[in-house]
Amino acid sequence: MARGLKQWCSWPILVLVGVLFMALLAFTAYRLRLSWRVDEQIAQFREAGHPVTLKELDKWYSLPADKPNGAPIFLNAFDRVADLPTQREKLVPVIGSANWPPAGKPLPADMEKAIARYLKKNAQAVELFRQGSKSGSYRYPIDLTKGPDTLLPHLSKIKEGVQLLRLHASYKAAIGEPGEAVRSIEAAWRLANSVKKEPILISQLVRIASQAITYECLERVLNQVTLTRPQLKRLSQDLKDHSVQTGLKRSLIGERCFGLAIFESPPGQTPLFKSKQHKWLQRVRIGFRRFTGAHSRDKLFYLETITKTINAFDVPFPKRLKEAESIPERMGGNKGGNEPPGWLGRLLRNFGIPPKKWQANLSDLLLPSLGNQFGRQARILAKSRLAKTALAIEQFRSDQGHLPKRLDRLVPDYQTSIPNDPFVGKPIHYRIESNGYRLYSVGPNRQDDQGKSTSSDEPPDIVFAVDKAH
Repeated sequence: MARGLKQWCSWPILVLVGVLFMALLAFTAYRLRLSWRVDEQIAQFREAGHPVTLKELDKWYSLPADKPNGAPIFLNAFDRVADLPTQREKLVPVIGSANWPPAGKPLPADMEKAIARYLKKNAQAVELFRQGSKSGSYRYPIDLTKGPDTLLPHLSKIKEGVQLLRLHASYKAAIGEPGEAVRSIEAAWRLANSVKKEPILISQLVRIASQAITYECLERVLNQVTLTRPQLKRLSQDLKDHSVQTGLKRSLIGERCFGLAIFESPPGQTPLFKSKQHKWLQRVRIGFRRFTGAHSRDKLFYLETITKTINAFDVPFPKRLKEAESIPERMGGNKGGNEPPGWLGRLLRNFGIPPKKWQANLSDLLLPSLGNQFGRQARILAKSRLAKTALAIEQFRSDQGHLPKRLDRLVPDYQTSIPNDPFVGKPIHYRIESNGYRLYSVGPNRQDDQGKSTSSDEPPDIVFAVDKAH
């Protein structure tokens, strides 16, 4: 007995026990450090005044107590938008498949008749959009406590409403009613910006797309009719009131709350496997990853990556585009989805489970293509600056009777400064042409293509052109 005990307590066994103890101690310290780093990140979010939980996020998306909510009026307008009859689709632009005639050319009789009929059916909807646009605040009835399951039926309706107002403004300009055109452009801008404070990424992408539609509408209207000085000033003020710089940062703060909720959800509710028959394997997998610390490490990576992106929105353009290049590439399943080798891969395939699903990190599923958001913002910011400058040029022309030879002639009476191109940080380009002028940004390729708006090889310049002689 004593001899057996002595053998058991021999030095190799003691060394092994010591190594196991040290390994356990190191593993415990590693897990505690991971948890501490995650908690530290969350504490920093709260210190910055950002929401962390879904309840806090829902409360964060609120209205000022002293301002009426214009969203119910827009919702009422959405319900009154009439569909375009199939037989008229080829006659109506924007809503249908028809193309506008060149600027300055009259509308074909059949097109004018078809548009007039369609807009008459939607007269009430147009008027409601205009009424709703008078409110300065909007909060759609969505429940953000549902996280990724939050329903957003208003988003598709916003884009439809903006298209209707675009058609209305362009039509009114074509028939010589500039005042009506201006009112519809203003309503379209405010409808697009009614989700400015909605902290969801898809909401901001719809907002950007709708803003782009209104800039195209403004360009066509300026090519069709001559606006009065007060009308130009109203539109300029509206652009200032609805800055394109806000929204995306706020939406990523909201997306971070969604991501945290998913990371902290029970294993059986984590959206890794779409197939319900493998929920037991999902529980085993998440349980194993949580035990080993892989889940916490992935959560920390997610928080650090999306927070770095949020902070990059405070950097001015074009440095912001360089910040995007430093964001980690591991997102959207680019990494972490390699097939496991050997027996594990074969076992998973025998169960009908794609092996990539076993190794995929939650961060791969949750992190959007973050770098693309900076490019989208740069494009819409360039369009906004071109549109603002075009309105300043038109005000100058209204006062002086001719176009400015250079953009610095607009400062300080019509603009505080010459706006920079967000892609390169240099002033936007301006060129006087035979029938008007052309403003442009060099665009994503950061090369001066002389204001070409189409290109087969590279992304084109971003152009705002007014081809109308006075």
